[in-house]
Amino acid sequence: MVSTKQLISQLSRNTIYLSCISSIGLLLSIYSLSIEIRHQNGQTYDAFCDINSYISCSKVFLSSYGKGFGLLSAPLDLPNPVFGVILYSLQAIVANILHTNLLLTKLYIIVSLISNLGSLYLAYILAFVLKNFCIVCVAIYVINFLQLMIAYNRYRIITSFKRLKKD
Repeated sequence: MVSTKQLISQLSRNTIYLSCISSIGLLLSIYSLSIEIRHQNGQTYDAFCDINSYISCSKVFLSSYGKGFGLLSAPLDLPNPVFGVILYSLQAIVANILHTNLLLTKLYIIVSLISNLGSLYLAYILAFVLKNFCIVCVAIYVINFLQLMIAYNRYRIITSFKRLKKD
């Protein structure tokens, strides 16, 4: 049987993990956005993730799928990294407030599921439509998956904690 002290320790670690993962996602989204802005302003910029014509994040970001996921129209036809900045900022905030709130945790999981579905869609586009490999994109897909796993772990910790409090 797990003690309350152990569950609190697990929840603290979980919060740190979610905060770190969200921060990395935020930084990658900001970097992606900076690449798009530089290219739109006509600046010649060689991104670290532009290795050759088949491994190029700039090529992916500047494609028709790089705005509004290739699905949305104005005014939501924003560069995809804008959605990432919003998502990861909100997830970092939510990860650090109301640690034992089950409803917020469920909402976090739902948002993470949606972002993972978006990742699957964009991974398909990346591999089969654009026929390219984007290091930053794949890193973001991994971050989305890790967020889902860590959020689910938080859910398990909170439900265990609530069960322990009832007994």
